[in-house]
Amino acid sequence: MNQSLKKFIKKKIILKEGDYAVKVLIDTNNNGDIDLNFFGLPKEQFGFSNNVLGLFGAPKFDKASFKLNENKKIIIKLR
Repeated sequence: MNQSLKKFIKKKIILKEGDYAVKVLIDTNNNGDIDLNFFGLPKEQFGFSNNVLGLFGAPKFDKASFKLNENKKIIIKLR
């Protein structure tokens, strides 16, 4: 990854108690979609809560989900 693109982005959202999963996509060309290379691998950065990956596509909800019942901070590693 280009060193100039390495930075932290902090986003605060307020949610009710429950089970959630989070997906993050850095849409560098602002086309509203994740761009894939010839092999079907993402060309843009992405990540999921619990830092899990799916085998082919997004991980299952039960793998990426977490229970929110108090203030919680999550960190998502982008790939």
